[in-house]
Amino acid sequence: LGTPYIFGGEDRRGLDCSGFVSVIFRDVYGIKLPHNASQQFVRSQRIPISQLATGDLVFFDNNYSGRIDHVGIYLDDGYFAHASATFGVVVSNLRENYYRSRVKSGGRILR
Repeated sequence: LGTPYIFGGEDRRGLDCSGFVSVIFRDVYGIKLPHNASQQFVRSQRIPISQLATGDLVFFDNNYSGRIDHVGIYLDDGYFAHASATFGVVVSNLRENYYRSRVKSGGRILR
């Protein structure tokens, strides 16, 4: 938490959303993921939001463009960790209006 947002970033100096997910999955699970939210979406197994478990991915269409452009890691009870362009790496809640209106799918990376 607290790491700044840097587009294309992949380390503690700064991360973007897909870089954050890639680093966590590499360091915690030993799984290499692409550094791109839409490619991470393709790589994951779809999970309904109501069935998210700790460690699942949460995918968003933040720009209402019809494509996946943001990703975070589900924690529990609606909370997820992600790299926000405004706040850096933070924990947010899917129940917040901003995220509730933009969330598109959950995804599970099979180990």
